Amino acid sequence: MSDDLQATANDKLGWPIQLVTEPASRLPDVSRSVVVAVVLWSVLILAISGLGYLTGSEIIVCHLRRWTGWPCPMCGGTRMVLSLLSGRITDAFWFNPLLFVTLIAAGGWFGWPALTGYRFRVRATWFGWWALCLLGFAAVVANWIYLVAK
Repeated sequence: MSDDLQATANDKLGWPIQLVTEPASRLPDVSRSVVVAVVLWSVLILAISGLGYLTGSEIIVCHLRRWTGWPCPMCGGTRMVLSLLSGRITDAFWFNPLLFVTLIAAGGWFGWPALTGYRFRVRATWFGWWALCLLGFAAVVANWIYLVAK
């Protein structure tokens, strides 16, 4: 079935969310300032974690955890990355499951165009976008409950 015929068939079925591929450049459209900010933030967090490891005392970077004692939805991210770098994939997943899955999905989202020359595009109706937002919110809340209970 051709792509045009497939898109027409999906439109007639009324799917609220569609994931389609379209030709794209092999490099993602991310500004240099975003890349620099992410790299600098990662280096800062890893340096602080390394300092805490060397001194033997835990340095709490997360302000929510420092003020309330409760982990934030991103807590465990640094330990997850360190576990991934040392090859402990199962440990990395259990430090923060949502962040782990998000990292893998982002790698695929940005890696696919580099490998194939096609990018994913999400097309959704108004209801579809609301459903995606609610699903994302529910995932964050469920992950946070897991982190608090852990």
